[in-house]
Amino acid sequence: MALSDVTVAVNLVTSAGREPVWFPLFLCAGSSNPQEQAEIPYTECTSLGQLGDLLAGYESEDTKTERKEKLEAAKKSTLYTNVQAMYQQDDHPNRFAVARISKYTLADIQTALKPYLDEGWRHLYIVGGYTPLVLLQVADWIETLEQRKMLFIAAAQTESIKTATDSDSSKTYTLTDYTRTVCVYHPDGTTGASNPVAALLGAVAGKTPGSLNYRNVIVNGVAPVALTEEELEQLHTDGFMTLVERAGDTVTSTGKSASGERYIDTIDIEDYVVQELIYNSQKALNINDVVPYNNDGISILENAAVSVMRDCADKGMIVKTDTNTYDYEVNYPAISMVPEEDIANRVYRLGTVAFTVQGAVDKVEITVDMTL
Repeated sequence: MALSDVTVAVNLVTSAGREPVWFPLFLCAGSSNPQEQAEIPYTECTSLGQLGDLLAGYESEDTKTERKEKLEAAKKSTLYTNVQAMYQQDDHPNRFAVARISKYTLADIQTALKPYLDEGWRHLYIVGGYTPLVLLQVADWIETLEQRKMLFIAAAQTESIKTATDSDSSKTYTLTDYTRTVCVYHPDGTTGASNPVAALLGAVAGKTPGSLNYRNVIVNGVAPVALTEEELEQLHTDGFMTLVERAGDTVTSTGKSASGERYIDTIDIEDYVVQELIYNSQKALNINDVVPYNNDGISILENAAVSVMRDCADKGMIVKTDTNTYDYEVNYPAISMVPEEDIANRVYRLGTVAFTVQGAVDKVEITVDMTL
């Protein structure tokens, strides 16, 4: 390069990301690496820089050189590299949570997470160190939580995680039993450089529920898995999602969770509707000095539910009919329909909400008529 009085310094920064409805939680097992053994309680972060400082574990007496060395070591850790893969995605969430524990049983994971089940995380990604049995036990636990979480698992191979049996209880766990689990097959698993599940979370967790179909989501920085149609279909049957190449992009291979019974976008919509109905109905109780147990009070509660459904319609979650209306119904029967016992106990049980979920196109079949 020619001599010049001009110098240019380049700083690599990450995009701000999108404010998510829910955000991911990266739960990591401590490793044999001394710098990854310290436990980290549940912590929410809003940047890679904040995570780097957290993982570095600075001491007040550290010199500038020591702090730099600790930060560089932190950037090589499993937690950091996974979150970094999340940040490589175009619409990544602008917040996430992390935790690191040094124990490896279901009970240990439950102990670490139970105090934080009501926080804003929803996508639980368990990184490294855990046996297939423990992962499937967590899947079983996630299925029962009233807080409506989702579990994401990385699988570098498929056979060992399809089923696992607990020798103590003789209970067998099967991957395809779980609707709230997404198991991603990729040879990189949790130890490869691309961190495919973290990358997938970055591509989906920042999106508004109902705004994406989980099939054909573009994932940056991850090599696609080469499979025949037959191999891919077998993976799906066995409960796995993977990343494949379609039209030159690396994309998710299916939009269904491990059970194969539900499209993940419909689970998102279900959880969003439930969450918002609870929140808005509680707000109605909070902001009114009293919600009278009469038709006026019932209308207050009904209006709260109607506002939720209108919001869901605006977000594209509900089918639009041929007459340009949305296919939902909110019904809160009048006081004359309420049993005397419920009035005496101050409980209103008759409200119902019904709607049809907006579907999505997964495949396209085209007929070409060509005349010679």
